[in-house]
Amino acid sequence: LFNYDTRARDINNFGQIVGHSWLSDSAEDAQAVLWDNSSTAINLNTMIDGALGWNLMYAYGINDMGQITGYGMLE
Repeated sequence: LFNYDTRARDINNFGQIVGHSWLSDSAEDAQAVLWDNSSTAINLNTMIDGALGWNLMYAYGINDMGQITGYGMLE
């Protein structure tokens, strides 16, 4: 899925982990990701409506309700 670098930033009590990964060495290629009880990172951009125009780049926190905080850009 991602081939440059990956970082975990937070974990909740259910083992869900959020963080970000880069497709290249450019910060603009960062993508927010979720690991939900598997070793495969899920790009959070695949979980929102792409027509809204958001690029979710960094996920910083997740609570026990699965709510995620992070940073994205409206493009």
